[in-house]
Amino acid sequence: MMVFSVIGYKNSGKTATVVKLIEAFKHRNYRVGTIKNIHCEDFAMDQQDTDTSKHQRAGADIVAARGRTETDIMIQKQLGIDEIIKLYDVDVIIIEGAKSYKTPHIVTASTVEEMDALVNDQTLFVSGVVANDMDVYKDKLVLNPFKDMEKMVAILMASYGSDVYAQIV
Repeated sequence: MMVFSVIGYKNSGKTATVVKLIEAFKHRNYRVGTIKNIHCEDFAMDQQDTDTSKHQRAGADIVAARGRTETDIMIQKQLGIDEIIKLYDVDVIIIEGAKSYKTPHIVTASTVEEMDALVNDQTLFVSGVVANDMDVYKDKLVLNPFKDMEKMVAILMASYGSDVYAQIV
């Protein structure tokens, strides 16, 4: 399973990069899962006074809402990312916004200062808003998700042992 993160500050291009990566991997027939790290203190998916919130308040540890087009599973505690990953049966997991999770990652940035703060030895390449103005930052490629997706996927595949990188670049 390929697991990597897309990290960056607000409005740096994280979600746009994740969406383009999902589309690229789906186009290649990979099963893709995502984990979105949400930083809002009071975030809760379930709304007050719904049947599922009543189940939760009654003490259920896990609640599933099964609709016609989706199933939502709510676990009544924050799980670690490693615990969440164990729940997935996919080929690729993209984690958005978990800066502290130690995994290979793509940094999205709007400024050089943001890259200075986030790029490290686990950074595969840089993307986001800065990709409109530069091609390289220090020793990292800066790739635009709207123009350079083939290179982005090739680098990701190569970092997980595939020879696809040599075929595309």
